[in-house]
Amino acid sequence: MPETRIRQIQFPLSFASNLKHYTNLIIEQAQLFYDKYHQEDVLCAIIQFQNNKEHIQKLCINQALNQYYYDLIQRSFENIMKQLVAYLKVFGYIFHSLLQICNDFLRVLFYFQQINESRFMQEKVSQQLKEYISEIEEQITVESKQNQLSGTDFEFQMIKIGIEHLRTKSETGKNLMKSVLFGIVSSFSQLKPSEEFMDSLKEAGKILLLNFYNKQIKILWIYMSFIVFLKI
Repeated sequence: MPETRIRQIQFPLSFASNLKHYTNLIIEQAQLFYDKYHQEDVLCAIIQFQNNKEHIQKLCINQALNQYYYDLIQRSFENIMKQLVAYLKVFGYIFHSLLQICNDFLRVLFYFQQINESRFMQEKVSQQLKEYISEIEEQITVESKQNQLSGTDFEFQMIKIGIEHLRTKSETGKNLMKSVLFGIVSSFSQLKPSEEFMDSLKEAGKILLLNFYNKQIKILWIYMSFIVFLKI
């Protein structure tokens, strides 16, 4: 995207470089966080992400910005997810803050798939993210016995739902259901059934929609409704 176009959208030109820098800080300091000096670096990085939350949210609304920054957001998301267990072991507040950042990133990835129906996440990336989730769940069980992890459950559950429902090429059945949900969100915002919803619903009926509904649709509906709510 040309710099002039980014300026017209009133989006900071330094967004990409700052995102890379502060993501790298979080990665590099994960194993050194016991040192107070390194704690300050990580806290500074988190504050920068919080200050840029509005700009990250724009990537969930503006298609051009989303397309331009998608790859960078996905890499940052994967890298921070990988370090969550390390931070969970030493500082609950930092863990909670990083979960919030990951959820911000995840909504960008979800919006990208919403506007690019032919695009998928690589299956190996999806599986790796699910492994991170399993590791975090195990560590949460350990930490919750020793410390109170207030506020983390909601953020963590939203990440689990989001990762579970990102499209991959091996999920033909689920992908049809996600098309239905995107139609539901569209219909919800317009207060009438969209054409995409009706087309997707007809196609999804071929793979036992009613049997799948109780297991997946209700969960994804909650996630999609949450995204719509944040855009209001």
